[in-house]
Amino acid sequence: MIDYEEMQHVLLFLQRADPSQLVSYYETVIGALIDYDQRQDAQLLYTLQIYFEHNGNLNKTAKQLNLSLPGLRYRIEKIESLISVDIKTGDGRFQCQLALQFYYAVQAIHF
Repeated sequence: MIDYEEMQHVLLFLQRADPSQLVSYYETVIGALIDYDQRQDAQLLYTLQIYFEHNGNLNKTAKQLNLSLPGLRYRIEKIESLISVDIKTGDGRFQCQLALQFYYAVQAIHF
């Protein structure tokens, strides 16, 4: 669950942009991950969100998700293979964080 304070900056995009452009962006960046999660009930989007919330700290992320470090590393590798983005780089991380925010904002508006 995302609260309003976390979504304020994304809502600015929604006010100025065509929502279909935001959908197109997140589908391009994390669409394969969304599809995989829906088919497999894998919760990889949630894993990615928590990973970003902990600034890429594997220990904190694994602890919050109640995973072993090898289990978390496997999930991170799976995420990167699905989206073809290295989330450990600044640009890759930014793309994915922005796509996640757009995804959650659009979902909140449509539901």
